[in-house]
Amino acid sequence: MRKFWRIVDMDKLRNLFGREFRDALLRPWIWGSAVIFAAGSIGLLWATGDSRKALAAVTGLFPYLVSLLGTLGAAIEMAAEKGFFELVLPQPISRMIVFQAKFLAFSLAFGSALLIGLLPLLFAAFEAVGALVLSLLVGAILALACISIGSGFLFCLFSRERVAAVGAVLVLWLYLAFLHDLVILWACKMGGGPAPDLLVISLILINPIEVARLAVVLQLDIAALLGITGAILSRFFSGSGLIFCGMALALWIVLLNVLGSWIFSRKDF
Repeated sequence: MRKFWRIVDMDKLRNLFGREFRDALLRPWIWGSAVIFAAGSIGLLWATGDSRKALAAVTGLFPYLVSLLGTLGAAIEMAAEKGFFELVLPQPISRMIVFQAKFLAFSLAFGSALLIGLLPLLFAAFEAVGALVLSLLVGAILALACISIGSGFLFCLFSRERVAAVGAVLVLWLYLAFLHDLVILWACKMGGGPAPDLLVISLILINPIEVARLAVVLQLDIAALLGITGAILSRFFSGSGLIFCGMALALWIVLLNVLGSWIFSRKDF
């Protein structure tokens, strides 16, 4: 434990986090994401005239937008910071501190900007759905923001070229957003009907986009948004699905953080 705290110098981490957070707040793509969410929320409230319907629409769409905007922005951000790393890394500061400060700062800035954009909808839907559903929506957005930032950083660390990192991000996003459900349907078909619930649920839980969506949708009782994956998850867990969704999202955050720190500490910039 003492060795760990020697590696993680909290003063250096706090100072570097402050610098990174201020820089993150100046990034156009972060506030552009907030504008997109604000425009979408206000537009849906105006078009539907019903805060509950607007919230249902946002719940079905936010995981895809958050993951795409966050992962692309983080990959481009990490690629653009090569000069900063060459300046900072020779200093007497742990590489783990540098990575953790950037990861925490951009995750917090991105997640906060998204929530600011959703404030009109959150206020409008409070009486219609209650605090629990809105709290789950906020938690899912923050968790997915951390996952998308960590994924973008990781892709950029694996690739030396920005174009290759962006391409890999888009391929992964297309798979998780659209093709993963086809894998689940294929599993159901190969099982001669409904596939074993454990297999289907395992396929669901490895997709953070689907997990973040279902964590909120399961509380709204909207059958049209559930689909086959949500129906199976709801039936199998019988009210305990939130625990498993939360554990899956937390595991994604931890794994991306640990793997990113490990690769960053060994990467030659």
